[in-house]
Amino acid sequence: MNYDNPLAALFPGAAGRTVAELARRHREGASDVAISEVAASAAVVPDQLRRVLTRLALLGLVDFPGAERVRIEREHLAWPALAALDGLSAAGGPLDALVAAAAGSVGARRVVLDGPVPGGTAAVYSDATELALVGAGPLTKSARQGVAAAVSRATGNACIVTTADAEPAGVPSSARVLEVDVP
Repeated sequence: MNYDNPLAALFPGAAGRTVAELARRHREGASDVAISEVAASAAVVPDQLRRVLTRLALLGLVDFPGAERVRIEREHLAWPALAALDGLSAAGGPLDALVAAAAGSVGARRVVLDGPVPGGTAAVYSDATELALVGAGPLTKSARQGVAAAVSRATGNACIVTTADAEPAGVPSSARVLEVDVP
């Protein structure tokens, strides 16, 4: 799953961009949105957007009477999950917290999080999340595998874990460096 737009993995194409935009607006508290605004933000032409909204209305996620506005059914039980998935891409969000907790369990002080999955460029299933655990000291193979398994189970993606005494030189601009609260 690409964390740049994880909803696109569940709803491909125009539907994914539309659901991601509506989920973002749901998280921000919106309940009524102009169709032209959603179309522009989701990069979907209005005619295609109307077709997607019709399908979403059949699911009960929106009330779409065919006018110029769409009403998000805020009480629909799927919105909290969709909004949470959409929020994964934000720095400091649930993905960062999960990675920091897994790294903290083995004593890492800092984590360099990189790779095609958190960067939003994953193209195939084997693309992975890459974690460099800084300051954890020497870890057994079992401890590294435990961190990798925790991140993999939570995200559904492969995870590669390495260790370092100091932050690696030349950290790519796409990487995020997370501080870990060690218990």
